[in-house]
Amino acid sequence: MQNNENFSKCIEMHLINGNPDSLVVAELSNWDTAAIRIPRNEINACKDDHITKPGVYFLICKENDNSLKVYIGETNNIKTRLKKHIKDYDNKKEDYYWIEAIAFVNQHLSKDKTSYLEMEFVRIAKECKRAKILTKNTNKNVVIKDSIKNSLQEFIFNAKIVLNMLGYKILQPVISDNIKTKNDVYFHLKGRKADAAAVITNEGFVVLKGSTISKEVTKSFLKDNRNKKRQMLFDEKIIKDFKFTKDYIFNSPSEAASILNGNSTNGQRVWLNKDGKSFGSLNN
Repeated sequence: MQNNENFSKCIEMHLINGNPDSLVVAELSNWDTAAIRIPRNEINACKDDHITKPGVYFLICKENDNSLKVYIGETNNIKTRLKKHIKDYDNKKEDYYWIEAIAFVNQHLSKDKTSYLEMEFVRIAKECKRAKILTKNTNKNVVIKDSIKNSLQEFIFNAKIVLNMLGYKILQPVISDNIKTKNDVYFHLKGRKADAAAVITNEGFVVLKGSTISKEVTKSFLKDNRNKKRQMLFDEKIIKDFKFTKDYIFNSPSEAASILNGNSTNGQRVWLNKDGKSFGSLNN
């Protein structure tokens, strides 16, 4: 299949109610699928014909610590299915509260196609580890022709682009291998308690898989919000046996250094490049 990565793309955003925080329909050039961002509180009132069509959808759940949880599903009627999710939450059949849905709809999507797309999106999202995936079961026995699978790869590729544009990199790896090979973007933090490597990307400060953290936390750090995030990283198995199991994006070098050291640390000083120069000295 032809690689589309080097071709320019045009996305049209339609603000259905004239409000960017309300219902938005995004359409990618030369793609007959519409992407719709639907706030939870607008489902019942929404009369847009798009959302009564079949498709796949992503339910976005944001936690207090800004971590992301996502449910990925498929249906033959987006609006009916989303209303069912709300009803199930109200009846305590679901324990996650989503704030908005991103749906990809196309009237030509058959059940076998949406089932295959759901399965693939869940697989990709779990591999990327951008968010905790709430989907428990997918149909892994979808019978679908190879020719159809190949045609759906373009759907998956385009969905990644649109999700990214809407602010969710759920289907994008945290960091690409080609960035990791550029030694000049590396920074290291090495001391008695932690030994870590990090790299600067367009998204932020990324601590790399395999980095180790302090086993100890200072008393003053126990009540720090950054310690709560440290505990979340353990809970989510992002850190296991005091070692990062995946690349992870932090808000700043200081947040990363503090969590690694288990105390309040000035990341501008302790992260050093291969020449021993600090992050702060290179960015002032």
